Amino acid sequence: MHEAILCDFFTGDADAQTLANDLRGAIISDGMVARHPIVDMDREFDVTAAHLAALCDAVLNNSIPPDDLRAIGFCLFASEAFEWDADTTDGERVAEVCNHWSSPEINFPLTLDNVQKWKLYLETGVDELR
Repeated sequence: MHEAILCDFFTGDADAQTLANDLRGAIISDGMVARHPIVDMDREFDVTAAHLAALCDAVLNNSIPPDDLRAIGFCLFASEAFEWDADTTDGERVAEVCNHWSSPEINFPLTLDNVQKWKLYLETGVDELR
């Protein structure tokens, strides 16, 4: 997975299909251990709830499989390039949803129904997953 392609999706410079193609093989599992090979980008980018809502739209439009949100959530958390201010309402939503996506086995499964609920939360703050 390339951080720059995810960033390009956020800015509108890459479409959902380009991102979906890059996400193929984003998680490599050998049974007990999953690896997330990520190619870092050389700039910083502020992630907003609207960016994650756009990812939800891509999933809901069947452009990206819901399971790919796991790799995206992990990438956003692990990255030194992607930033958000968790002390703001918007940044808190970004942090919470990235946490949910990166660990669905602990949080919520990556289903279309849950993606719709995350989108609602990102856009309005209404949390239907609690």
